[in-house]
Amino acid sequence: MPATEHELHLQRVQTSLDEARTRVRRLEKENGRLRRELGQTEARAVMAETRVTTLVDELQRTIAASAAGAEALAQTAKRLEGTERFLDAQNDAIRQQATAEADSLRRKVEQLREQNRHLQIDNDQYLRSLAASQSDKRSGNPNHRS
Repeated sequence: MPATEHELHLQRVQTSLDEARTRVRRLEKENGRLRRELGQTEARAVMAETRVTTLVDELQRTIAASAAGAEALAQTAKRLEGTERFLDAQNDAIRQQATAEADSLRRKVEQLREQNRHLQIDNDQYLRSLAASQSDKRSGNPNHRS
């Protein structure tokens, strides 16, 4: 190979090496950037995992609290049902007692009306008898008894 050709070949090899070095530097730079992004992404993934774990724990506590609240509500509902049955029974008993007392008072009123009618009849008879007696006294009726 003549020197110029050899120099030209060396120059091409040198240019190829320089280009290869440039590409290697670009690749190393890109690789560094990608590693930084990977590190940031991994850090975000760890933070997201921590946040998700926290949210899951909070959700489980909320579910447990809701279950306890639902159980308490169910127990309260059962107690209220018992109270309702008791109050219904009391209401029925009071209604029966009030009905019995009302019936008794109606009978008593009817008895008092009957007594009143008898007393009015007795009073009318007495007043007629009294009027007749006074009339006999004034007329001097001998059938009058004192």
